[in-house]
Amino acid sequence: MKTLFYTLQFLKLENDTNEFNESKDEISSNSAIQSTMQPAGFSLADDKSNTDADLENFFPFLDSPLRPATPDMNDPRSVAFYEEHKQLAKEYFKVQSELLMLESQLKQHQQQEESESLAKLQNEYESLVLLKNFLTQSTVNNMENRMSADGREVLNRSDR
Repeated sequence: MKTLFYTLQFLKLENDTNEFNESKDEISSNSAIQSTMQPAGFSLADDKSNTDADLENFFPFLDSPLRPATPDMNDPRSVAFYEEHKQLAKEYFKVQSELLMLESQLKQHQQQEESESLAKLQNEYESLVLLKNFLTQSTVNNMENRMSADGREVLNRSDR
Protein backbone atom coordinates (compact mmCIF):
# COMPACT_ATOMS: atom_id res chain seq x y z
CA MET A 1 0.00 0.00 0.00
CA LYS A 2 2.92 2.29 0.79
CA THR A 3 4.37 1.56 -2.66
CA LEU A 4 1.08 2.49 -4.30
CA PHE A 5 1.04 5.77 -2.37
CA TYR A 6 4.59 6.59 -3.48
CA THR A 7 3.78 5.50 -7.01
CA LEU A 8 0.81 7.79 -7.18
CA GLN A 9 2.92 10.61 -5.75
CA PHE A 10 5.53 10.01 -8.45
CA LEU A 11 2.88 9.97 -11.18
CA LYS A 12 1.49 13.25 -9.85
CA LEU A 13 5.01 14.66 -9.78
CA GLU A 14 5.56 13.47 -13.34
CA ASN A 15 2.25 15.02 -14.42
CA ASP A 16 3.21 18.29 -12.73
CA THR A 17 6.56 18.14 -14.53
CA ASN A 18 4.83 17.64 -17.88
CA GLU A 19 2.57 20.61 -17.17
CA PHE A 20 5.65 22.60 -16.17
CA ASN A 21 7.41 21.62 -19.41
CA GLU A 22 4.34 22.61 -21.45
CA SER A 23 4.15 25.97 -19.73
CA LYS A 24 7.92 26.38 -20.17
CA ASP A 25 7.51 25.81 -23.93
CA GLU A 26 4.76 28.42 -24.05
CA ILE A 27 6.90 30.89 -22.13
CA SER A 28 10.00 30.33 -24.25
CA SER A 29 7.97 30.87 -27.43
CA ASN A 30 7.23 34.41 -26.32
CA SER A 31 10.39 36.11 -25.02
CA ALA A 32 8.51 39.21 -23.78
CA ILE A 33 6.36 37.08 -21.52
CA GLN A 34 9.41 35.08 -20.47
CA SER A 35 11.25 38.11 -19.18
CA THR A 36 8.26 39.41 -17.21
CA MET A 37 7.11 36.09 -15.73
CA GLN A 38 10.43 34.82 -14.37
CA PRO A 39 11.41 36.10 -10.96
CA ALA A 40 14.95 37.32 -10.42
CA GLY A 41 17.42 34.47 -10.02
CA PHE A 42 15.03 31.93 -11.53
CA SER A 43 15.96 30.02 -14.64
CA LEU A 44 14.06 27.27 -16.35
CA ALA A 45 15.99 24.02 -16.50
CA ASP A 46 16.16 22.05 -19.70
CA ASP A 47 14.08 18.88 -20.14
CA LYS A 48 16.99 16.54 -19.43
CA SER A 49 17.84 17.96 -16.01
CA ASN A 50 14.14 18.03 -15.15
CA THR A 51 13.90 14.35 -16.04
CA ASP A 52 17.01 13.63 -13.98
CA ALA A 53 15.39 15.29 -10.98
CA ASP A 54 12.32 13.10 -11.47
CA LEU A 55 14.52 10.04 -11.68
CA GLU A 56 16.30 10.95 -8.48
CA ASN A 57 12.92 11.16 -6.75
CA PHE A 58 11.94 7.59 -7.56
CA PHE A 59 15.35 5.87 -7.38
CA PRO A 60 15.02 5.27 -3.61
CA PHE A 61 11.85 3.26 -4.27
CA LEU A 62 13.62 0.86 -6.63
CA ASP A 63 15.20 -2.32 -5.34
CA SER A 64 18.93 -1.79 -4.93
CA PRO A 65 19.93 -4.07 -7.87
CA LEU A 66 17.75 -1.94 -10.13
CA ARG A 67 19.16 1.43 -9.09
CA PRO A 68 21.66 2.84 -11.59
CA ALA A 69 25.20 2.93 -10.27
CA THR A 70 27.12 6.19 -10.42
CA PRO A 71 29.08 6.29 -13.69
CA ASP A 72 32.75 6.96 -14.22
CA MET A 73 32.52 10.42 -15.78
CA ASN A 74 35.88 9.92 -17.54
CA ASP A 75 34.59 6.88 -19.47
CA PRO A 76 31.99 7.73 -22.16
CA ARG A 77 30.80 4.10 -22.24
CA SER A 78 30.13 4.20 -18.50
CA VAL A 79 28.13 7.40 -18.89
CA ALA A 80 26.20 5.87 -21.82
CA PHE A 81 25.44 2.73 -19.77
CA TYR A 82 24.33 4.93 -16.89
CA GLU A 83 21.98 6.94 -19.10
CA GLU A 84 20.55 3.75 -20.60
CA HIS A 85 20.14 2.24 -17.13
CA LYS A 86 18.35 5.38 -15.94
CA GLN A 87 15.96 5.17 -18.88
CA LEU A 88 15.31 1.47 -18.27
CA ALA A 89 14.76 2.13 -14.57
CA LYS A 90 12.27 4.86 -15.40
CA GLU A 91 10.40 2.57 -17.79
CA TYR A 92 10.43 -0.21 -15.18
CA PHE A 93 9.04 2.15 -12.57
CA LYS A 94 6.29 3.31 -14.95
CA VAL A 95 5.32 -0.29 -15.73
CA GLN A 96 5.27 -1.17 -12.02
CA SER A 97 3.20 1.93 -11.31
CA GLU A 98 0.71 1.04 -14.03
CA LEU A 99 0.57 -2.52 -12.71
CA LEU A 100 -0.23 -1.29 -9.20
CA MET A 101 -2.90 1.07 -10.49
CA LEU A 102 -4.47 -1.70 -12.59
CA GLU A 103 -4.42 -4.08 -9.62
CA SER A 104 -6.10 -1.42 -7.52
CA GLN A 105 -8.75 -0.86 -10.19
CA LEU A 106 -9.27 -4.62 -10.44
CA LYS A 107 -9.81 -4.87 -6.68
CA GLN A 108 -12.30 -2.01 -6.79
CA HIS A 109 -14.12 -3.64 -9.70
CA GLN A 110 -14.23 -7.00 -7.90
CA GLN A 111 -15.54 -5.35 -4.73
CA GLN A 112 -18.20 -3.54 -6.74
CA GLU A 113 -19.25 -6.78 -8.47
CA GLU A 114 -19.30 -8.57 -5.12
CA SER A 115 -21.50 -5.90 -3.53
CA GLU A 116 -23.85 -5.95 -6.55
CA SER A 117 -24.04 -9.74 -6.35
CA LEU A 118 -24.70 -9.56 -2.62
CA ALA A 119 -27.50 -7.01 -3.16
CA LYS A 120 -29.01 -9.21 -5.87
CA LEU A 121 -28.89 -12.28 -3.60
CA GLN A 122 -30.42 -10.27 -0.74
CA ASN A 123 -33.29 -9.16 -2.99
CA GLU A 124 -33.80 -12.73 -4.17
CA TYR A 125 -33.84 -13.95 -0.57
CA GLU A 126 -36.43 -11.35 0.42
CA SER A 127 -38.58 -12.31 -2.59
CA LEU A 128 -38.38 -15.98 -1.63
CA VAL A 129 -39.34 -15.22 1.98
CA LEU A 130 -42.36 -13.24 0.73
CA LEU A 131 -43.30 -16.10 -1.60
CA LYS A 132 -42.99 -18.62 1.25
CA ASN A 133 -45.19 -16.47 3.49
CA PHE A 134 -47.74 -16.07 0.70
CA LEU A 135 -47.82 -19.80 -0.04
CA THR A 136 -48.09 -20.65 3.67
CA GLN A 137 -50.99 -18.23 4.04
CA SER A 138 -52.63 -19.61 0.88
CA THR A 139 -52.32 -23.17 2.21
CA VAL A 140 -53.88 -22.17 5.54
CA ASN A 141 -56.72 -20.38 3.74
CA ASN A 142 -57.33 -23.38 1.47
CA MET A 143 -57.46 -25.74 4.46
CA GLU A 144 -59.90 -23.43 6.27
CA ASN A 145 -62.10 -23.22 3.18
CA ARG A 146 -62.17 -27.02 2.80
CA MET A 147 -63.00 -27.57 6.46
CA SER A 148 -65.78 -24.98 6.44
CA ALA A 149 -67.18 -26.58 3.26
CA ASP A 150 -67.24 -29.96 5.06
CA GLY A 151 -69.16 -28.35 7.91
CA ARG A 152 -66.39 -28.66 10.42
CA GLU A 153 -65.62 -25.90 12.82
CA VAL A 154 -62.45 -24.00 12.00
CA LEU A 155 -60.34 -22.88 14.89
CA ASN A 156 -58.21 -19.81 14.51
CA ARG A 157 -54.62 -20.32 15.43
CA SER A 158 -55.06 -17.84 18.23
CA ASP A 159 -57.84 -20.00 19.77
CA ARG A 160 -55.57 -23.01 20.22
